[in-house]
Amino acid sequence: MEIFHASKEIIKNPKIIEGFRTKDFGFGFYCTNIFKQAEKWAIRFNSDGFVNEYTYNPTDNLKIKNFVDIDTEWIEFVMKCRSGMKHNFDIVEGAMANDIVYNYIQDFQ
Repeated sequence: MEIFHASKEIIKNPKIIEGFRTKDFGFGFYCTNIFKQAEKWAIRFNSDGFVNEYTYNPTDNLKIKNFVDIDTEWIEFVMKCRSGMKHNFDIVEGAMANDIVYNYIQDFQ
């Protein structure tokens, strides 16, 4: 499976670096399997961004959490991750919160 990551630079060897900002699924290396989505994110770097492409080979020994829908479980998970909660999943799949969903999450909190 081909996956894509938008960045200001070419990243040959991805690493998970814990920063000061928490994101929807916590600290991690965020990718998408939709090239156009990664391209849109890369453009936010004033057209100087890059779409990095990787090959992902699924394996049974990874702990994967897949959110199919934006539901209560997803909202609670995102709220906890944005509050700094760490989880034990190797991969988390699902929608990212846009501004409308983020405002809803803020109200929910």
